[in-house]
Amino acid sequence: AENHFRKALSIAHEMMREHPEDSRNVQDLAASATALGGLLYETGQFGEAMDRYREAIEIHEQIAASDPLDARNRSLLASNLRRLARTMIRTKDPQPALPSLVRGLTIRQDLAAENPLNAGGQGEVGESHMLMGDYFDVIGERPRALAAYRRALAIFENIQAQGKENAILEIERRGTVQKIQTLEARAQKGS
Repeated sequence: AENHFRKALSIAHEMMREHPEDSRNVQDLAASATALGGLLYETGQFGEAMDRYREAIEIHEQIAASDPLDARNRSLLASNLRRLARTMIRTKDPQPALPSLVRGLTIRQDLAAENPLNAGGQGEVGESHMLMGDYFDVIGERPRALAAYRRALAIFENIQAQGKENAILEIERRGTVQKIQTLEARAQKGS
């Protein structure tokens, strides 16, 4: 699969060189970089995964500069910032993840505020808080991790109370509950 993803990225680069004015080529290049980044993340190739996510982020930032009202692009930018931060958290040096986490969360909050009835958008804010909790847990700031997880859980429970929870959001809610319970148990043991 990796060879196919690399070939797709190579073709997307070639199409961009040949037709840089075609917006489809720009989107295809970002999508190809993101897809390869995902595969590299899953196979533990974190360094190159981060490079591919940065490549996609750069493209989405260029699009955002030319069309700041493009909500779809802003959502894709936030998703890639989240992927980059998640990958950084998995490395031995998670500290650089914080700016990506904060920026991605801010974009998600802005998008959710623009469309408050969109449960998926609200859930993405919750997912961003959950990843923020993961970050604080990894760097040893458990009280901040617990606070972030509780913010995420409140969002997921609100979505559930409105009857808008889907299977993905249910999994995220349950995962957040588990993370809170694990942190609380570790705090009780004094570890």
